[in-house]
Amino acid sequence: MATGRITHALVGKESTETHPDTGERLIGATVPHWREVLDAASRCAAATGLHYLGADIVVDADRGPLILEVNARPGLQIQNVTGHGLMAAAPAEPGRRS
Repeated sequence: MATGRITHALVGKESTETHPDTGERLIGATVPHWREVLDAASRCAAATGLHYLGADIVVDADRGPLILEVNARPGLQIQNVTGHGLMAAAPAEPGRRS
């Protein structure tokens, strides 16, 4: 998560190494402007006050990261892709049980 380098990808429940439409290799690729993508997602959380949300972000070749929408109840598929639960990636909050 810190680098934006893709290490695992799924199409449905099946692992894949390439994009299903373009055939481009995904594994090992790095998301462009990764730091800015993370910053945009963090701004979404700060603006909404939600502790868990999904931010749909695209990276435009000319304008960089653009927020398409913010979801208050996003799917949990990200846990299947990363191979671990969300609590492991969440910053610790006072009084939160692990």
